[in-house]
Amino acid sequence: MEPKIRLLDRMRNVMRLKHMSLRTEQAHVSWVKRFILFHDKCHPAEMGADEIRAFLTHLAVHGQVAASTQNGTLNTLVFLYRQVLKQPFPELRAPSRTTWLGGKLKAADRSHKTPGSSTRFRVGNPDASSRLSHAVPTGH
Repeated sequence: MEPKIRLLDRMRNVMRLKHMSLRTEQAHVSWVKRFILFHDKCHPAEMGADEIRAFLTHLAVHGQVAASTQNGTLNTLVFLYRQVLKQPFPELRAPSRTTWLGGKLKAADRSHKTPGSSTRFRVGNPDASSRLSHAVPTGH
């Protein structure tokens, strides 16, 4: 009888078979560890939408993660369920930006940063700013 392969080792094996990068593997494994530890070491196969909802909401509210981080974590969990555990992932519906998983998930706030004033003319050449007004069309 073969010994059972631990969940995170199975995940690593699946990712390596798919030729995913080492950094992607490390990030996915890290998020799955955090998910398992958040739920007191409960196996993901025994968890469903309620646990996923609680974890992602915790990330947004208490972890103050960016929306892209929350989405990446969600994608990691989808990968875990579908590719590693070979079981269906709870259906996710996103009727609006602020409600997921039946309207009970707090989505992380999107960044409202505007692009900086750097342009390709200024990068590496601080004297180019004087030429900037001549290089950018004004729309007149």
